[in-house]
Amino acid sequence: MRAHIYRGFEINCVVAKAETGKPSARWHCALTIRALDEPEPLHYEIDLNAWTPAGARNLCIQYAKQHVDESKGPEHYAGPPQQCPPSSPLRKKSG
Repeated sequence: MRAHIYRGFEINCVVAKAETGKPSARWHCALTIRALDEPEPLHYEIDLNAWTPAGARNLCIQYAKQHVDESKGPEHYAGPPQQCPPSSPLRKKSG
């Protein structure tokens, strides 16, 4: 798996199929977000619906980008905002 670099953060997403639904599948994703200048990443778990594992990973990366943008604030970045889903289902992994 290759890390995705976005605005000074390294994003990794691992996708595992949790259950089958109709017409799409429900996927469970393990997500890590690490600032390039920090040693420890933040760990999250996310459940989402997508057709394929690749689609689930892409959606998970979009949520991670939204999380990075929301945590840093738009005033830190030049240019128009990136288009992301309307809300992020990210939740910190406990334990």
